[in-house]
Parts: sequence; C-alpha cells; structure tokens
Amino acid sequence: MREREDSEERLSEGRDQRLSDPVAPDKDAGAKGADAKKPAPRRNVRKNLLRVALGLLVGLAIAEGAFRVRDGGAFPHVNVYVADAELGTRLRPGATEKVRFASPKNPITQVRVNSDGYRGDEWPAKSDDEIVVVGDSQVFGLGVEEDETFSKELERALTKRKYFVRNLGVPTYGPAEYNKVLAESLAKRPAKTVVWVANMANDLFEAKRPNKERHAVWDGWAVRKENAPASVTEFPGRGLLFTDSHAFYAARRYIYEREGDTKDDRGVPSEGTWKDIAGGAVLSSREHQQQKVEDGRLARLHDSETKYAKDAAEQASRSLEARLIRDALEAKDPRLSDRDSDYQNPDFIPRDQVLEAARLSPGDILRTNLGESGRDVRVNAEIIRRGAALRASLEKSTREKAEAQKDKDVLGLFKTRDELTQRAADIARSQPPKTAPLSPLATEIAAAKTICDKYGARLLVVSLPIDVQVDKAEWAKYGAAPQDMEPTKLLNTDVIDAAEFVGAEGLDATKPLLAAEPGAFLDGDIHMTPKGHKALGQAIAAVLSVPRLHRPEPGLSPDRTPVPSAAEWTPDTEIAVTESDPAGCETKRVRDWVGIFCHGRAKGVRVDSGRDVIAGTLKGGTVVLVAPLFAGQDVRATFAYDGETRGFSAAPGKDGAPATIEFTKPKPKDDSIEGAGPTGAAFCACIEKEGGKCPGARSFPSADCMRTYPDDCKKLIACSEGADDAAPRCEKLMTNVSPTQACVQLCAPELPCAKGTCTPFRGGDICL
Repeated sequence: MREREDSEERLSEGRDQRLSDPVAPDKDAGAKGADAKKPAPRRNVRKNLLRVALGLLVGLAIAEGAFRVRDGGAFPHVNVYVADAELGTRLRPGATEKVRFASPKNPITQVRVNSDGYRGDEWPAKSDDEIVVVGDSQVFGLGVEEDETFSKELERALTKRKYFVRNLGVPTYGPAEYNKVLAESLAKRPAKTVVWVANMANDLFEAKRPNKERHAVWDGWAVRKENAPASVTEFPGRGLLFTDSHAFYAARRYIYEREGDTKDDRGVPSEGTWKDIAGGAVLSSREHQQQKVEDGRLARLHDSETKYAKDAAEQASRSLEARLIRDALEAKDPRLSDRDSDYQNPDFIPRDQVLEAARLSPGDILRTNLGESGRDVRVNAEIIRRGAALRASLEKSTREKAEAQKDKDVLGLFKTRDELTQRAADIARSQPPKTAPLSPLATEIAAAKTICDKYGARLLVVSLPIDVQVDKAEWAKYGAAPQDMEPTKLLNTDVIDAAEFVGAEGLDATKPLLAAEPGAFLDGDIHMTPKGHKALGQAIAAVLSVPRLHRPEPGLSPDRTPVPSAAEWTPDTEIAVTESDPAGCETKRVRDWVGIFCHGRAKGVRVDSGRDVIAGTLKGGTVVLVAPLFAGQDVRATFAYDGETRGFSAAPGKDGAPATIEFTKPKPKDDSIEGAGPTGAAFCACIEKEGGKCPGARSFPSADCMRTYPDDCKKLIACSEGADDAAPRCEKLMTNVSPTQACVQLCAPELPCAKGTCTPFRGGDICL
C-alpha cells in the first residue's frame, strides 16, 4: 500500500513539472532545451534596464511636472542670454520664458524676445516719431508684463502725438552698455528722444566696470564672471537639462544651499541693494565739501583774471589816447584849441583832461592834478559827454588816416586796445568756472549726450531711486529696521546735475514713485510693480510733453553790465536831464544804466517799452525806475502825478553820441497808472528791517522775487538788484536772463510766445 502511494506521488510530480516547463521531459530534449535557453539572461537584463530607464524617465517627468506646477512654469531669473564679446550678454532673439522674481507673492510674468534681441513684440516699420529707452532690468520690466512696463505706459500717456517707444532695457547692463546699445540703435533707426535711466541701485558702481567683466553666460543664465567655467562639455539635451528643467534647477539650488558651492550657475540677480549706495553717499558728501572749496578758489581766480584784464585794457587805452593827443597837437587840430570860444569849455579843463573825462561815467568825480595851479576840479556830466564826443571824433579821424596811410603803429594801438578791451569785457561777463559734476555717471552721461547730438535726439536722464530711498515703509518687506536714506539722495541729485551740465534734461523719479506708494515696488525686491511703472511712465511723459527748449547760457551779453547796487547810486552820479527837476525826480547814470528816483510828487509809474526795466512805487511816495541803455533799446515810461502825467524816454546815442534822456512837459492825467500796492509796502518793510530807509530805495522787486523770497529780506533786496546768487525761481517753461535775472518765457516752434517774439539769445530761445 505504501509503495502504491509513493508511485502516485512521483507521477504527480512529473505531471506538475511538465505543466510548468513545456520543454520535452526526455533526456535528449532536455539537452536541446538547455542549449536554447542560454541567451535568456541577456535579454532579461536589457528588459530590466529598459524597465528601469522607463521608470526613471517617468519619475523624472513626474518630478519635472511637479516642479513646474510648483513654480508655475517660471524661473526666478532670466535664462535666455547669449554671450556677446562687447556687451557681455544679449537676449536670445525669439526666446520665451516665464519669470517670477524674488518672492512667491510676486506675479508670474511672460518674457518674450523679438528678433532684434529686446523684450516685446516685433517692431513696426521705422518712423520719425520714436522714443528709445535704455537701461537695465528696471527698464526691461523684470517682474511685470511687457505691456505694464513704463515704456508702454509712456507710449500710452503721450496722447497728443502718437509715439512708438522702443524698450532697449537688458538685465545685467550698466551705463557703458546703455551707450553702446544707444549708438548701435540710433545708427540703424532714428529716434527723436532718448530716455536714459540711471538705476541708483547699481549703476554708480558699474559705470567703470563693463558688463563683459562682470557677467558671463552659462547655459543661458547670466552668472558672475568669477563663477563661470572656462569651458563646458556639450552633449545632446544639455540645454533641456541645464536651462529648461525646473527639477534640475531645484536640485542645483538644493545642492548650492546645502553644500555652499562657490560656483553658482543658477543665475544671479543683476541689481544691488541699499548697502551699495550708503557708502557712496558718505564719499559724495566729502566730495561736495571739497568741491565747495574748489569753487571758491576758482571764483577768486576769476576775480583776479578780471582785474588783470581790465588793467591791461586800461593801459592800452591810455597808450592810444596819448597818441591821439600827440598827433592832434602836432597837426594843430582845431578841435583841441585853447580858445574857450572855439571849444566852449567854461570850466577851463585842459585838453588832456577832457579826454580823461571821456573815459568816465556821467556824474563820476574826477580829481586830477592840473599842473602848477594844483587845482582839483569836479568834472560834470556835460564835460564828460563833450569828452566822449571829442574822443570819438579823434578816434574816427585818426583811424581813417592810419588805414589810408597803412600806418601799422597806429593801427596796432587800435587793435591792441580793442582786443584787450573785448577780452576784459568777456571775462567780466563770464561766470566763474565750476568744477565738473561729481556723479560717477557724469562721463557716461556726457557720452550719451554726444551720441544724441550726433543723431539729433533729445536726451532725458532719469535718476531712478532704490525703493527704500522712496519710502521708509519699504524696509518692512526686508524685515529690517529703517535706515536714514536721506543722505543718499545727494547721489540722485548729482545725476541730474551731471545731465544738466551737458545740456540734457533730468528727472528725479523719487516724487512720482512716492506718490504711487504703497505698492510701487515688488515684494522683497527693488523692482517696480505695474503701479510703479505707471507712475514713472506718466512722469516721463509729462516732461517729454513739453517741447525741447534751449536755455540761454548764463552770464551777460557783450553790451551789458550788471544792475547797479544801491550803494553805487551816489549823489555824484546825478546828471542834468530836461524837465527832471519839475518832475520832482533825481536822474542818475551809472555805467550803461539810468536811474529815476522820485520823492513826494510822483504817485506811480508805468513802463511803456524797454527790456530789463525795473520800476515800481513804494510806500510813502517813492517811485523808482532803473533801465539799461544799449543798442536798440528805447525806454519809454509814464509817471503819474495829481491831475497830470509826464512822459519819460531814454535811448543810447549812435556813433559815440551822448544818450538822449529826458522828461516831457505835463500831459493829461491817466487813472490806469497804479500807485503803491502790497509789493511796495512789503519791500519798504524789508528795507527798513535791514537798516535802510524807504525813500532811499534804488530798486523794486519783481513778482518772481516776491514769490521766491517772501520771508528773506536780504535775498529779496539782492533779487531786486539782479544779484546772481539771489535769482528768483522761475515757473515751468521760464528761465532767468541776466542782468536783472528776470524770468522770461522759453520758446520753440511747438511753443510760441504768449507775448513778444521768439528770439535767439546766448545759445537759447526766449520771448522778447
């Protein structure tokens, strides 16, 4: 029985084996089957490796998808750069990328690069109405959509005339690159206007270090130059892995943060922080102190040069006069007759003293030693005028004779006198030289102006502050205690000064951005939000909406001298003028200025014609009129009295003839002429506050002076006299013009004069 059970068990095992292995169970067949199964392990390895590879790919795809979902498909830095030998980096034409900058709270934005290598859509055909904006990531619009950049807002804001605005901003660029891009762009496409944006976060320090020394391109990322490898190993799919993979980027980021890797190939922020400018403010403050000292030294040097030039001109003039007298005496010129009846010289002033008198202003005191008699005489205005006429006559005849005879000696005296006199006048009119602007960007701004001038473009330099300069509330997003950034604003001002120094326009963007707070800047970062971009775009549009205006150069015109100060109107400057005494007025003359000072009788004055005329009525019945006499000037005014008026006129003489200065006989009254008003009362109060007396006033403040210095009497008085250091602040589209520092309207073809004619004046255009 036991044997039977064992037999059945063996039969069952054989059946099970046959069922599990289909190969024939006989010995020969088993041998053949064994030979046939030899390749099976190799096929299994390949299958297993394939399964593993597929599993890894699926895992990587899942990981990549997960990280893409986590990141929203965005990278925290721009990674579409290509290397450039001159600029260090460029944006890859046709590239697209999503970016979320600095903080998860900031929005994801789309970046696309056109075929020209700049952000945005393809540019339209060339046109005359184009604006170019150059700068770094702030201009690029890092953190906002391309339609939210201030370039686009500027385009929308210029509603009166449609402009196309080209955004040439590239992250990583600095001032040197701005100018290279500018020159390259303007050479290809014209533009009417250039907006050059100085990013205060880093441009001050990138000005002397070009981008090719700061950044390199590593698999599409811009990295610090010192972190870039000398070379990379290329392999298929490297770009997909190193540039486009979010999972790979996350792994590299993890390794970098855990290991502290010294080579960061994940891209770097292109901007600085508040710390970068804090130290610069201290340095700039010291430089400003040094500049003040240097400006003082240059002013003193200018004074010395002015005096030396005047002395040289004086000596040349005396040498010429001596020759005129000698030649006239030798020729027995009847104009130098000793006989009183011939020359009508009732004061018996010798001939040489008449010529000497001709060199003075009417009313000056001339004290001369008249030889053995030892008498000192006072030369009155009439003698001075006679002397002037005599010298003019002698000069004219002597010059004509010398030119006819080709007398080099005499002609040389005239030439030397004229050249030295002109040089002395030029130096006296010129402003003391100033030291160059202190901003580290001054050189690059000057270079930008040169490029713009070459292509006929208007240049606006924008000083773009860092966020914590704008609003101390921005410190909260960094988790830091607020720092005093007020001293650093000096750096922003320096940029504007550097722009204006070379004849460009400047805009400090601090105020418009402050008006856009809160919310003008991204979370955890210095870049602007759409709200900030909108505020900046509108501020730039406001500047550019005004036509490009040319301001006159500072200083006096060749035919002008400064307004006399009150101390210069001495009793000895009084001159005899027709009807002056009946008019109850003193008439005085200092250089090329005539002054009318009426006390008691006159009630008011109205200026009817003439430039740079100072006139007004003060409290207590003092009427003042101060006017210049120069070629083409015809001063006319009307003085009001009880029941009558008197006309006044003053005009320079021609060809050396005396000036015509006179009052008219009484005329009918004119009730439109106003008397003393609030301005006259306020100015009198200032004069008395400073220790003077109102009847002794020798000037009158303009409305611009009153507006500028309502609470500063010293400045107000100086402003009324045209002092350079007390010029009034002019309204928009106005400028100061010497010698009175009056505010006059600037003009251009697009900005016609509301009054007067648009006239070229010292390199500018003003309404006269």
